[in-house]
Amino acid sequence: MIKITTTAQEYIKSIITGDTEITKLAMGGGGCSGFQYNWDIIQKDQIDDMSDELIEFEGGGLVIDGMSLMYLFGSVIDLESGLMGTKLIITNPQVTSSCGCGESVNIDTDAVNAACSKQAAQNEDLFFDPTTGPA
Repeated sequence: MIKITTTAQEYIKSIITGDTEITKLAMGGGGCSGFQYNWDIIQKDQIDDMSDELIEFEGGGLVIDGMSLMYLFGSVIDLESGLMGTKLIITNPQVTSSCGCGESVNIDTDAVNAACSKQAAQNEDLFFDPTTGPA
């Protein structure tokens, strides 16, 4: 399951400028720790219906790249504001370490495999129910 806090939802809604746009999250290789989170704003018609997952919430949504889902099981997306600005923070149970700036992470592949197996065995949805909010 991927959870998005109410404050993160509000922030995601605030950065979208039109009805045809949506925020997308993907993981890719890079950074000093091996993987990095890649945030982007895309057109809704760019969503890959075959692999991407759409998390919809009141007034907005977030697309998760299909190839990145397994690396994000159990994550919580929240908003952090401080002296260095405002940014979306991902607390990911599969992360074993991160670089000093927190922009890149090292993933425990055994934890990823275990999370995938657990999700499949429980036949659990990956995301929270938008009518009840994050758990």
